Amino acid sequence: MFDTEDWFMLKDLAREQEQNTGRVNISELSRETGLDRKTVRRYLRSDHPPETPHTRNKPSKLDPYKPYIHGNRSGHPFTTPCSYPSYHNPPFLKIRPYNR
Repeated sequence: MFDTEDWFMLKDLAREQEQNTGRVNISELSRETGLDRKTVRRYLRSDHPPETPHTRNKPSKLDPYKPYIHGNRSGHPFTTPCSYPSYHNPPFLKIRPYNR
């Protein structure tokens, strides 16, 4: 991910290039940094470093069942077949009878 430090490095590279050659070669900067030309152009045009997107802390769908899963797996951390009979009919699985 492109962070503030990388943004300042890109700005410094562009400034050095402009001082040496009189212009900024975006294609050369993209080759040096490994970024796409459009990305380099966008970051050079921006006046401030990119902000890190804020992610939402959402609970997992498995959170209610984790104690059950970890309780049955504690004796067999790497082997699933050893604990298969207890997973065959777990208490949270509700099976409805088939009606014709």
